[in-house]
Amino acid sequence: RLLQMIKRNNVKAGLAFNPATQIPDLTYLFPSLDFVNLLSTEPLVNKNKFISSTINKLKCGYEKYLEYNLEWVIDGGVTDENLLSIMACPTDIVVIGRYLFEGNPREKINQLNKLITEDRQ
Repeated sequence: RLLQMIKRNNVKAGLAFNPATQIPDLTYLFPSLDFVNLLSTEPLVNKNKFISSTINKLKCGYEKYLEYNLEWVIDGGVTDENLLSIMACPTDIVVIGRYLFEGNPREKINQLNKLITEDRQ
């Protein structure tokens, strides 16, 4: 019901899953579900590393629910060291938070933009 209420207000509705939580059967939630946010670090743990098994979870979920045109979000532990491998997956949104603020955010953003630009050439 909550997802339907969100959708009625013209807002995208989604679900977030902790790293240890497997993606359950979501078919009963369509067409109310717009995106799935996969947390790729344990919540509330400082300086947590990216959990690489999230990539497999993303690929499996994407393939299973391809026909529903969901947006897939990776959230947590994203750095310049793993961004390109994450972007190689079927992810639509990559959330980069803590990495940006461990230093100068503008420099970090420029560094990530350069990395992406060089990879696309």
